[in-house]
Amino acid sequence: MAFVLPAIASQGDIEDVSEDIIDVRQSLDKTKKLLGEVLDTHRTTNQASNEQERSPDETLATEAAWLRALGEQLNTLERCLAAMEEDLGQRRANLLSNTANIESTLNASTVADKRRDRDIAMSGSQAKYMAVVLLLSASLLTALFALFFVSTQK
Repeated sequence: MAFVLPAIASQGDIEDVSEDIIDVRQSLDKTKKLLGEVLDTHRTTNQASNEQERSPDETLATEAAWLRALGEQLNTLERCLAAMEEDLGQRRANLLSNTANIESTLNASTVADKRRDRDIAMSGSQAKYMAVVLLLSASLLTALFALFFVSTQK
């Protein structure tokens, strides 16, 4: 008997399912304890009635059948719970992996954004540098033209 958990969307859902599994585990432990008490009560009752009605072999066979049936049910519950815990562990690992992938993607896009911003800033500063060079060149050409004009006037 396999138990399949529904799709889990978030860490909160995983925590809710974890709490449910813990509750189921505690209920299973309580059930084991109660079954033990019921079995003890049954044995005591059977001993009193069996002394009069049955032989000890029949009593032992009945108790063994009860124990086997209860043991099988408890084993089934434990396997189901173990499957749930394993599935939850796998989902937790997948969620952590997805979180890591999202984080690395965000980091990569942040690095790309910073690189793009730096390139834009550098192209802006390069444009300023080019403007300064052009202004200085124009000033130098104007000064040379003025010197040439003044020197040819004499």
